[in-house]
Amino acid sequence: MRTALSILVLVLLGAASCTETVPATDVRWAGWVLSDAPAEEDNLLLETGAMAITLPDGTSLIEGEASESNPGFYAMDVEPDTEIGVRITGESIHPTVWRTRTPRASGYWVYGTLFGVDREVLALTLEQLSELSGEPLDWASNPAGTLIYGAPSYADEADSAAWTGAEIIALDSTGHEGTVVAIAQDMETGAMGLPALASGPVGPNQVQGPIVLFIAHDLEAGPIRLIVEASDGRTVVADWFAEDGDVLSAFHLTLPEIEP
Repeated sequence: MRTALSILVLVLLGAASCTETVPATDVRWAGWVLSDAPAEEDNLLLETGAMAITLPDGTSLIEGEASESNPGFYAMDVEPDTEIGVRITGESIHPTVWRTRTPRASGYWVYGTLFGVDREVLALTLEQLSELSGEPLDWASNPAGTLIYGAPSYADEADSAAWTGAEIIALDSTGHEGTVVAIAQDMETGAMGLPALASGPVGPNQVQGPIVLFIAHDLEAGPIRLIVEASDGRTVVADWFAEDGDVLSAFHLTLPEIEP
């Protein structure tokens, strides 16, 4: 069974085919960065901020080039098809870290796939999760250590079923397991609540349905690992390197394809 993690969806332009092996050269990678997760309307660009590319261990590589004529548009020259971290900072957002691979050819990331996490929006989200779960979630006002914030993407009904009753585990470099709070959605009624098991009775504030949002906190800065064990046996593993106060983005998280 193959494990896959798709953090950013890439639009690759100008790919060239060849029959000979040639040394890798840098490719141009660019696109818009938002100041929060995309919405149906009124998306805000990260007009005041910065974008840095790092190695998986957190070592800084390059700074993204911010466009002066188009605030919120960033570009950089990167090694193709390479695992990297993307660290986004700005006045209105928590430092936000993504993990992805660079494209194989010069191109753009899809609009809306790369964004920072707005401070006020995250604080409101954590407040709502705290009320629902009874778990104190004051990280946004006192961001010590790091926090994982994410949402899965479903390719089909099999993925939706697999995220129903999925187990999410977050570990820091000390081996400590962080606290995970997830929200599920009843696909028939649209009701939101804490995820119940894939089968069995539903308790207070619980619904039976796929996980649609989750956070993990109480994690020390440094290497962080997220493990998702889907109810159908598929597994996803994601790794980041975090600094104190970082939000680690696990948006666009996908399960590996089911092999025939």
